[in-house]
Amino acid sequence: MRFAVDPRTIAFDKKDDGLEHAEISCIAWAFPVKGKPIGSGGGTVNAKLDAETFKKVMQSALPCTQSVDLVPGNYMLRLGVIDQLSKRIGALTAWVTVLRKQKPSFRRQPPVQPSRQKTRNQPPNPI
Repeated sequence: MRFAVDPRTIAFDKKDDGLEHAEISCIAWAFPVKGKPIGSGGGTVNAKLDAETFKKVMQSALPCTQSVDLVPGNYMLRLGVIDQLSKRIGALTAWVTVLRKQKPSFRRQPPVQPSRQKTRNQPPNPI
């Protein structure tokens, strides 16, 4: 799953290399209605952004990607982010439903037959 982090909440540090650096850790947990929680294990994003990319990120979001294998059912998701530079923490809770995968079905459409009806010449409709 991918979720977006508001870049205005992240501490960016401009280094001597001219790039904006940030380090955030992302984690995702899924809590099924019944059963044990399923975690992603987390991961860290080390961003090193040039001026143009930094400007784009500041106008949109910094992405976090986590993998959680879920079987069909209802889950409460808990998404968390830690800014490793400022030590700020943020979290979000959301409910999701994972649907059962369906096999694609393809129906063969009959070929379109040209119409055999004669049309009368009608004057154009005035506007």
